[in-house]
Amino acid sequence: MKLKKTINESITSNVEWVKELGADRVIDYKREDYKSIVKDADIVFDTLGKNYTLEAFQVIKKGGRIVSVVGPLDKESAHAFGMTEYQLPKELSKLVSAKEASYKFVFMHPNGAHLEELKTLIEDEKIKPIIDKVYPFSESIEAFTHLASGRSKGKIVIKIK
Repeated sequence: MKLKKTINESITSNVEWVKELGADRVIDYKREDYKSIVKDADIVFDTLGKNYTLEAFQVIKKGGRIVSVVGPLDKESAHAFGMTEYQLPKELSKLVSAKEASYKFVFMHPNGAHLEELKTLIEDEKIKPIIDKVYPFSESIEAFTHLASGRSKGKIVIKIK
């Protein structure tokens, strides 16, 4: 029973923390079903993949967009990699058609211009990165262990110098 109380307190503190960061509405995914709250979204940014990619179609409006960094490739991206026979998985293809939606897989890759723009936004205090903890290089294993725990609130930084 004590463990359950600790988990609930943690969830509540995270919800409050996200509100403090400026969110207008926070969905506590442990207590609320986002699919019953979010309706007619223009776009969903899928960072979880698997069933969440498919569920995203339940919350977008007709003609909406799903952008994924973890789901299946889209046809255009697959063809760019020479996969000329590639087709979207059937279930995903059906959902795209039913919602008259678009689905795009986005490859994440380093981009100096984007990083420079982010640097400027941070320096101008237009965005504020959340850093959970900074580890010296000598404690890199501890940093990765902390990251793997799924308990960090923000980014984990390994300081090289």
